[in-house]
Amino acid sequence: MHIGVERRKSVRIKYKSEVLHSTNPPDFLYKGTMYNFSEGGLYFESQEDLLPGDEISISIRTPLERRRRS
Repeated sequence: MHIGVERRKSVRIKYKSEVLHSTNPPDFLYKGTMYNFSEGGLYFESQEDLLPGDEISISIRTPLERRRRS
């Protein structure tokens, strides 16, 4: 098994959270799940089809907002 060398400039922080995303211009909010983030971006998964080059907006609840809803 080949294990790749990590070449990221920023530390990736594991953090699982629900997200809402939309294309720009916004037409509808779609649900997704974020799994990690860094200074340079984030990784999330969604059931919606996104095309290469699509510009999107993402909303993430802060930990404090998550506790208030529980």
